[in-house]
Amino acid sequence: MARVGDQLTAPESGWKRYDDKDSAISYVGTGWFSNPGGKSWQGTDQCTNVVGDMIKFNFTGTRIRYISWMFNNRTNAVVITIDGVPYTFSQYGTQTQEPQKLVFEKTGLSDTEHFVTVVSQSSGYFDLDAIDLDETGELRPYSRGKVLLRFTMNDSSEREYQISAEEGDEFVKWSNRTVDTGASHYMFYKVVGEQKSKEYVFFEKIISFEVVEVK
Repeated sequence: MARVGDQLTAPESGWKRYDDKDSAISYVGTGWFSNPGGKSWQGTDQCTNVVGDMIKFNFTGTRIRYISWMFNNRTNAVVITIDGVPYTFSQYGTQTQEPQKLVFEKTGLSDTEHFVTVVSQSSGYFDLDAIDLDETGELRPYSRGKVLLRFTMNDSSEREYQISAEEGDEFVKWSNRTVDTGASHYMFYKVVGEQKSKEYVFFEKIISFEVVEVK
């Protein structure tokens, strides 16, 4: 069984490998480029030297492995956050370039969908060559799932909207703005059957609200 630090040129039994070019993976930031190299998995890895550039994706299953190069020009502080929990690993290595290295592994996760971000916090190149998952797992586009936004209005009525966690963040940011700045209302899309509509909530009409995670 492979351990962190080993070279892993193919997924082990019980694992399945996804390439760095998989459409479910999002690369956020200004420095990303495709780095061709015959020793990378399927011939390329994605690389950046801009601190703060980020990788985002979701996956299902109970375990994950991160495959990348190790070299002495690589970052020594990468933070991978799984379901809001951060872990740190390094891609820094010796003067000899080492492709397809297992640099991070996490097992024992619940058998559900997980959301992941990966970002470098130190200088040096930061790359992704491949992701290994359970053979029954699946790589998916990034999403933190749904939340239920529940309002109490000034006429004592209540309203509820089920929205993405990202839109929930945007609403909280809007509600925390300085009074008399920005838009006076927030728009939600509603879908009932085949009918689509827009509904507006006005800032001065809200007494309180809560954001509830949807399981």
